[in-house]
Amino acid sequence: MLRRLSTWRIAAGRIQRQWVGMKQRTSWRFKQRKSGVIFQVDGKVAPGEMFLRGNNVTLNNTSFCHNVLANASPETLNGILGAISPDGSDGFCTTMTCFMFHNCTPKVRSMVLEVLSQSRLPDISLANRGVIIRSIQQQLMSPIVRQKAEYQAAAFNILKGTKGTELTLLKEDINAENSLNTNKDGFRGGDLYQLIYGCKDITQIVSVMQHIAVESLKMSMTIEKPLVKIISDIDDTLYPGWADTRYPSHKLYPGVSHLYRSVSRGVEKAPSVTFLTARPRGWFSLGRSLTADHLVSLGVNNPTVLNGSVPGLMSNEKIAKLKLQNFERYATLFPEYKFVFFGDCGQGDALLASQLLRLHPDKVLGVFIHDITPDKKTTGDGGNKDEYRSQGIVFYETYAGAGSAAYEKGLMSKSDLDTLVDICNSELSALPFTGLNASEKLQQRKQEMQRDCLEIALKLKV
Repeated sequence: MLRRLSTWRIAAGRIQRQWVGMKQRTSWRFKQRKSGVIFQVDGKVAPGEMFLRGNNVTLNNTSFCHNVLANASPETLNGILGAISPDGSDGFCTTMTCFMFHNCTPKVRSMVLEVLSQSRLPDISLANRGVIIRSIQQQLMSPIVRQKAEYQAAAFNILKGTKGTELTLLKEDINAENSLNTNKDGFRGGDLYQLIYGCKDITQIVSVMQHIAVESLKMSMTIEKPLVKIISDIDDTLYPGWADTRYPSHKLYPGVSHLYRSVSRGVEKAPSVTFLTARPRGWFSLGRSLTADHLVSLGVNNPTVLNGSVPGLMSNEKIAKLKLQNFERYATLFPEYKFVFFGDCGQGDALLASQLLRLHPDKVLGVFIHDITPDKKTTGDGGNKDEYRSQGIVFYETYAGAGSAAYEKGLMSKSDLDTLVDICNSELSALPFTGLNASEKLQQRKQEMQRDCLEIALKLKV
């Protein structure tokens, strides 16, 4: 009698691995057969099976996935968890961990979650902890999953079982990409903000936030320079997408990527940029996913998107209020960081910048507003630009100008500022200006850029 089961063939101690950064990856392929799903390591037949689902397999069978994970060596355990599907193998579950959650029966899934979030957590690498949480969050977003409380508790246990610098890195890694082909699959990173504040159990939220606060305080005492995160608007700040007609639509502004990298400061690398937007999150986070997909298509790595709501679109004041609430919540997830805000003068960002400086002067190192209407004295929210300037808000027309102001505030180095000048000029020349007045627009933008670059040259000579 044939057993119906899903298997992943593993070679214990002989798994072929490829290291990419911190992440241990083992390619795996699968084939659908009548008896179930057969997994092969690197496309080769290997001895041993790991059952994900089977009608005639007892739960104490040593080859059942929860038992394999519980008894495997740390090396093999991390090899399994870090396995990533090669291009073309699977369009839904790009990691072995995610496929395991998706395919297991509820009872087996509960045991797998217990093993991964508690008994074997000390043996699981930091990169694979991120893989597990991102895979959990993919299940949490599904409308058909019924074990959401168990998934949520497991994710929180992993966070609370991680401490110090590793917790800071894990919080960043949760938002990392889970797919090898983002252009094809779309952005599949996690969402720490939604993971915590989307939980319905207030007790669990308080518990994990207390842990984050304590560990972040310990972390802050060990670093010499403050960690810095960029908080940015999207439309007319990252690229022209709303009211700015001076540049080609939906093309990154010249120099913006380099400036964001230069101002950011993380533990081991620059942290990902966090985007505040008025766009609604949408049903099952569809709005967030579409926004993140578009940002990735423009070359933005691992974007964090904090969305607005439909009622929040009713006025510039409501846009600013909702963005402020999102920032304040997000800042509690990263208390070890300081923040620098970039927005534009078209809607409510100048008002938001003013509130950030007034309410959080110890957390916000600087606020910069892209002046897309330099011929006007007021911003989209009706505020006077000169009055905003007197509060400490910087208005800039080009990202060379923004870099010059950031350098004055000590937010970027002299070498980074020097490099920014070259990048701004080269990226501006590469932009595809079109239309009847394309040449005129390009010349105007070049004049603005030359003016700000000349100002930088004079500063660097002093």
